[in-house]
Amino acid sequence: LKPPPLPAQVIVDVREFRSELPCLLHRRGITILPVTIDVGDYVLTPDICVERKSVSDLIGSLNSGRLYNQVVNMTQHYRRSPVLLIEFDAERTGFALYHGRAAMSSELNSSDTISRLSLLTLHFPQLRILWSPAPHASAELFHDLKRGRPQPQLQLLPSVSAATAGDFYNDVDDSEASSSTSLTPAASAATLRHVARSMLLRMPG
Repeated sequence: LKPPPLPAQVIVDVREFRSELPCLLHRRGITILPVTIDVGDYVLTPDICVERKSVSDLIGSLNSGRLYNQVVNMTQHYRRSPVLLIEFDAERTGFALYHGRAAMSSELNSSDTISRLSLLTLHFPQLRILWSPAPHASAELFHDLKRGRPQPQLQLLPSVSAATAGDFYNDVDDSEASSSTSLTPAASAATLRHVARSMLLRMPG
């Protein structure tokens, strides 16, 4: 006889309880396992790890290089389905990279943010980006992603040391990125756009 299937469960980083998403998942009948997670914010299945960002947090973590480090860890330990979930307030911001005090004040800064996000997706093609207009929509997305898949296990969670973003541009292209070696505020928008444009031109089709 086959053992009974495990109840639906999600491993959640304890810092995520400042948001309402864990509560919304619980209301959907999903068991919440709160722990301190070294990689990601939510582990939905053995293969699906999610890093959740608000728009303001996305902008800040792109500028500091923190998001790069987080994606490095996710792609190392969840090669099949690392996910970046971006939650935005549809009523306040619409589908855009603008939010409150972090709102962009110039086209240059907006292009800078888009360039950083584009470089991230080009450098990590396995990364999946999901956009959600509200925590309720995020809970529905998680529920759909888990359907028919095995449950995550606490004992299988990875433990990692801190990654570094220092070689990001060198890994992409040593010759074109030698003047900008990390995703930091000091990286010029012009260099970011140049590297992104060069990479896009090399893509087939």
